[in-house]
Amino acid sequence: MLQIFCPYCSRQVILESSPPSELLTCPHCSGRFGSDLANKEPIDPNSEQGTRPLEAAEEPEPAQADWLQRWIWILTGVMVFLIGLILAVSAGRYVRALRTANLEKEAELLRAGGAQPASPNAYAKSISQLRSAKDPVARYKALEYLVGQGPSAVEAALESLVQTSEDGNLFQIPEGAVAAWVEMGSAGVPTLLPALESKKSNVRAGAAYILSQLGGQAKAALRPLANLLEDPHPRVRWYALEALAGLGPAAAEALEKLTPLLEHPDRLTRRRALLVLARIGPKAKMLLPQVQKLAKEDPDMSVRQMAELAVRQLNLEALADQAAQDASEELQPLIERLRGGNPYEAVAAAQALAKLGPKAAEALPVLALALYHPDKWVREAAVRALGAIGPQARTYRDPLVAATLDVEPEVRQAAQEVLDQIDGRKPKKVP
Repeated sequence: MLQIFCPYCSRQVILESSPPSELLTCPHCSGRFGSDLANKEPIDPNSEQGTRPLEAAEEPEPAQADWLQRWIWILTGVMVFLIGLILAVSAGRYVRALRTANLEKEAELLRAGGAQPASPNAYAKSISQLRSAKDPVARYKALEYLVGQGPSAVEAALESLVQTSEDGNLFQIPEGAVAAWVEMGSAGVPTLLPALESKKSNVRAGAAYILSQLGGQAKAALRPLANLLEDPHPRVRWYALEALAGLGPAAAEALEKLTPLLEHPDRLTRRRALLVLARIGPKAKMLLPQVQKLAKEDPDMSVRQMAELAVRQLNLEALADQAAQDASEELQPLIERLRGGNPYEAVAAAQALAKLGPKAAEALPVLALALYHPDKWVREAAVRALGAIGPQARTYRDPLVAATLDVEPEVRQAAQEVLDQIDGRKPKKVP
């Protein structure tokens, strides 16, 4: 039996055998110590000898020290990561602001005449590829490059690609280049806006023509196109009008500038202005008296025919009212639901009319009016119903043509299929 004293509390610890090699635990203060630190005699806690073990007792255990050190490293790493992230975001904002400032400075220099745009020769390779490359992907990449170079490159491309005469009898542009712009869709519209203000008529005409091929996707160009309605070059006016026609009811914003063109000396300008009114539909009904006059008195037969078509489209609301009154008891509830304000009920009513097929012919004016509905699903359902009625829907063929330029792809596809159907054309096979 062995008697030793704890170096921390100085109390007696009795061992039945020799001290083990591992640490001992004091049963009084739970202090852990080796046999080499144990005192064979009691010690005075106030003495110098008694203070050294107590100082050792204040030191953290090895496991506790490792745990504390590990958390210090983790917190330090997190702080370093956050500081680095903040610095990276700040640097990105600074670079972005610097680039924006440089672009604004370059634009200001161009406006002030302090810098000249790059020579068209700098874009010759890409323009040539856009003009004549057989691979659509290659043409699209060439267009992407030109667009990335800014308005000066786009204008240089259009100047090189578009040929037109002063009287408007000549106009040429490579179909592949137009197809590349059309493939770019609404994203390509902003790239053409500066070209609409070019001093060169062929550049303005080319930009307006491409926008006319984009249909409802060219909505962002509405105001610049409206400004071209007074352009002295006939091709610029014609293609601006055709582009506005593709916007459908949205082109109602340009009515103020459209109205004078109904009396323009150029018959082709008058006819295209009437086409825009027909595509706008009931929103342009305030011009109905003037259009009716053209339908009777215009010296050009093609203008009179277009005016008659426009009269029918501008007067659709009155025709729909009359159709609702004259419809059979079976159709009247469906017509009321189609003309109601709830899109879900309108779609269901159009689908029910489609199931009736030719028996729903009395609802043709109401379905044609639904092609101007703000909800795309109502427009698509109305298109399908017109197709189900069959050849009798040809009376309202022009709203269907306008629907082929709708901003929504579902409506465009449905309108093209219905037009092929009522015109007796075979639909294109999808490879």
